[in-house]
Amino acid sequence: MMESKNLSPQHLKIISDVIDQVMDEYAKNNKIIFASEAERAKNHFGSIHRELKNWKKSKQCMVPKCTKQSIKKSHTIPKGMSLGQISENGHLLTPKFDQQIGEMVVNSVGVSLASTFPGFCSEHEQLFKEFETQNNIETEAHVYLQTYRAACREFFRTKFLLEQNNWLLSHYSKLRDSNLMEIIKKRAIDNGFPDAAKFISFSMENDPLIEFMNGKLKGVQRLSTHIQNRLLPGLEKAVFEGNKDDIFIKAISIDILIPVALSSCAAFYINDYGEERPVTLIMNVVPSNGRSLIISCGDVLDADFIEYYINSWCINVFQLLSMVESWMVNGTDQWYIKPSVWEVIGDIRKKTILNDIFECKQNIGQEYVFSIFDEIRKEMLATLKEKEEPTDDAQYWQFVKEQRAKIT
Repeated sequence: MMESKNLSPQHLKIISDVIDQVMDEYAKNNKIIFASEAERAKNHFGSIHRELKNWKKSKQCMVPKCTKQSIKKSHTIPKGMSLGQISENGHLLTPKFDQQIGEMVVNSVGVSLASTFPGFCSEHEQLFKEFETQNNIETEAHVYLQTYRAACREFFRTKFLLEQNNWLLSHYSKLRDSNLMEIIKKRAIDNGFPDAAKFISFSMENDPLIEFMNGKLKGVQRLSTHIQNRLLPGLEKAVFEGNKDDIFIKAISIDILIPVALSSCAAFYINDYGEERPVTLIMNVVPSNGRSLIISCGDVLDADFIEYYINSWCINVFQLLSMVESWMVNGTDQWYIKPSVWEVIGDIRKKTILNDIFECKQNIGQEYVFSIFDEIRKEMLATLKEKEEPTDDAQYWQFVKEQRAKIT
């Protein structure tokens, strides 16, 4: 850490004690590396600005063997047939973590920016033109194409997160070591260390903060690897070669327009011969023309598990609606909702929903306790009541009671 001639045992003890003291302080509060809160905020928001700027940069088109540059705003969810139909005044609401207040909030976003990423060149954007122009995903080929671009977006997102994290941790480590060295140097001199001692460098190893951040991203790394090695190749074969042997897709169309557009990737866990392992799903909720198309996709090797998962939510329309709500809270924050639908939810429930998205204590296999789509649920309950016949079925009445409770 330093260079000096003939340091006495006394001076060596001073520097050793100061290092121990500073390391203890850093372990309790890593913000000590910043001279002020303003400096910390500047560094923090500078990193966020860099991330947002990099996301918008044109990249190489994601179609195999294409060397052209992507456009900056490829829509993952169809713009006209879906986003436009559930927007109000050209805008939607989407959840986002507010860095300044440290909480999840909902932000307004224009239809032109919703669900975009720099994914495809202008030529390969035409892959999706047919069903976007027709305002309808009605063929198997359309389903595979929509799922393919959702998978491209998820691979882009996970790869981007990992790259940004590597840069951020490298930048932070250099800043930390440089600033800690200055703190140690000043305190050591204040305690009698010789001014002539030359400090060369300081390098901290096994930083708990760095280890914590890397640990949090292990799941992202696993997900990115699975998409790259299994899901994308399978979907590319299906879309470009007509070979669907390596991918499993299940599409469900319901005659209810669920006013949310969702495209993401998450996993549920199974016990596979005594070993717990994840089953990864790409999920799309595509509203259009008074109906909703729900598309689930995964590795063909997981087809039986995915089939069971989807069927468990297909008992009735209430359960399908609950599956979408579970994905919105337990699976992803990559969704865009009709503003008026969100606004009618009570403030306490909205805050609870956003907090549950942030804490992510459940998973996509669990039903969420609160309703997000109040009006749809009320209409279905009213229709159910009209058709009700007297029954003593306790399970039936318990189900009805639970659906009503979700709203209140």
